[in-house]
Amino acid sequence: MDDLSTVNLLNTLEIGTEMELTIKCLGGTAKMQGKYKGGLEHHGYYKPSGGWGCSSLKGKYKEFEDERECWQFHFTEKGKRSIYMMQIGYKVLDVKVLI
Repeated sequence: MDDLSTVNLLNTLEIGTEMELTIKCLGGTAKMQGKYKGGLEHHGYYKPSGGWGCSSLKGKYKEFEDERECWQFHFTEKGKRSIYMMQIGYKVLDVKVLI
């Protein structure tokens, strides 16, 4: 699933919707189940170096003009209380809504 499709899907969800995420992790990918907690926001642009994190320098420097947008949202893993900030495209590869 590409970044824009994921953002559009998350825009249609209500807070508390159960979902399954496919995420990047050490050694490949993993699946996490939990609840969408909202907070979808545009958080800058990925750094040209490909390092973790986003840069909010778009428009200030020419080298950021063609970079991918960075979107983040809140997620709580099933059975846990902690709310995680998940990055679409960098950490989150796919989102599946559970019915």
